[in-house]
Amino acid sequence: MMYYALNLDCRKSKTNGDFEPYLNSGPVVPPTNPQGQVWWQSSDNQATWIPVPGSNANKAGDPKEVSPVVHVGDVVWIAIRDQTATISSVTFAIIFGRRKGHPNQAPIASPFQNTAGGANNTYDQAVFTPLTVITPGDEGFFVYTLPSVAYPSGGTGNVNFGCYVGATVTYSDQTVRQFGLDPEMAVSDYMASSKKRAGAGGPADY
Repeated sequence: MMYYALNLDCRKSKTNGDFEPYLNSGPVVPPTNPQGQVWWQSSDNQATWIPVPGSNANKAGDPKEVSPVVHVGDVVWIAIRDQTATISSVTFAIIFGRRKGHPNQAPIASPFQNTAGGANNTYDQAVFTPLTVITPGDEGFFVYTLPSVAYPSGGTGNVNFGCYVGATVTYSDQTVRQFGLDPEMAVSDYMASSKKRAGAGGPADY
């Protein structure tokens, strides 16, 4: 089983809705470097973490360059922090969807096939119930853990999903900011899929 974490840094002074950009300033030191917007992965039950690798070593973990390829049973979470101001709560809005007629597109909306995805989870869009987190975890991150990956298995190809992560961040002085990002994600072992893709070495095509 693999663990994947999308760590996102926001900044109270920003009003345009963008998370901080990906920044790699030297050797890997989770979760300090790289930082900004980073996909991390762990294969040893969270004992150690590395950025999701890609074809460009200087961009490992950058959501614009790489995407995790999840398998059944893997765990994925989204984590948000602000290193410049105190957050009192984060409300997460997460949507998965598919785009009609797109090559290698998932035949269903989400790699998380269970009731958490809502009534239309097996159709064109899966809207996860908004979740407000009021207690930060390690390193000050507010974390939304998605359900374990549950998806038809048995194939050899990978299919991909459109994904949107939105966050309403409330600060200790009651300032409210909204941030958004559309990271990429693919799932492996889709039953009856015959299409191949490069895996985590390049962005999903959705």
